[in-house]
Amino acid sequence: MAKEESNAFVEAHPMNGGDGPNSYAQNSQPQKRVMEAAKEMISEAISTHLNIDPNSGFNPSQPSCCRIADLGCSTGPNTFFAVQNIIEAAESKFKSMKQKSPQFLVFFNDHVENDFNTLFRSLPSTRKYFATGVPGSFYAPLFPKSSLHVIHLSYALHWLSRDPKDKSQSLGWNKESIYCTGKSKEVVHAYFGLFKRDMDLFLDARADEIVNGGLEVISVEKVVSFNLPLYFPTMSEVKEVVKQNKRFRIVSIGTLKNPSFVSTDQMIAAQLRATMEGVIKNHFGDKINIDELFSLFLKKLPESRHLINEEKYRKNIDMCIFLKTQE
Repeated sequence: MAKEESNAFVEAHPMNGGDGPNSYAQNSQPQKRVMEAAKEMISEAISTHLNIDPNSGFNPSQPSCCRIADLGCSTGPNTFFAVQNIIEAAESKFKSMKQKSPQFLVFFNDHVENDFNTLFRSLPSTRKYFATGVPGSFYAPLFPKSSLHVIHLSYALHWLSRDPKDKSQSLGWNKESIYCTGKSKEVVHAYFGLFKRDMDLFLDARADEIVNGGLEVISVEKVVSFNLPLYFPTMSEVKEVVKQNKRFRIVSIGTLKNPSFVSTDQMIAAQLRATMEGVIKNHFGDKINIDELFSLFLKKLPESRHLINEEKYRKNIDMCIFLKTQE
């Protein structure tokens, strides 16, 4: 099958594992702030759009199970925060309908290379759900058909399946940039083309896996031989891809304004290293000294501080999207 074959071409870019000073677990505060900003929208969407009738597998007269998947979970603790928000909203929905709350089974998904040991060692002792891990790329099928009630992603879909540069293109294809800046039409076309292809694979897989009346929640970060496999789509581009796919409809979409926060240069460098060290090592191998690279980055960072502090760069940089399958 084409979908399954595509998984062979997916590059893995796991976040830094463990719980040390350079780990994702210790340097993912910005991502948590986005989840906090989206909490109210998620609760409202679950209350309004999550079906809990027998057709969705919930029988008031028999024990039932609500199955939730967090895709691109990394190592925690943010994934636990997101899952707890979803479960609290679902419990409130059942209570409002005077139904007994079901048991909850949560699937934590990420690449095979993800540090699942750290993830499961960090599971909250007070959790009200059963937990299991599902390794693999979310650009391919991961679960049986009609098996999930809620699918959640946050800060994951802007990671493309691979570097969009074609092997036939020159080393200077993207000139002095390492990501899509929007200055070159050729580069934008390549990045957006791969984003559309990846999203189509993603939506097709999820459409098969979600139950009738289930809900999908997506938080997307907006927007010379080494190119970061990242693409930050606009809201219109996301709408276009979902519309062309025809498997889902958007029931709600909005922007999230990041709350004000103060980040030191050291915090910014640490957060970037926690997310990018793996992809840098994969490209340059042993030829690069990671410690020296980020030490130099820290020294250069003050020159670009205005790009981080200016208000125009802090507004509406994240989207929260809720999808349901077409009926």
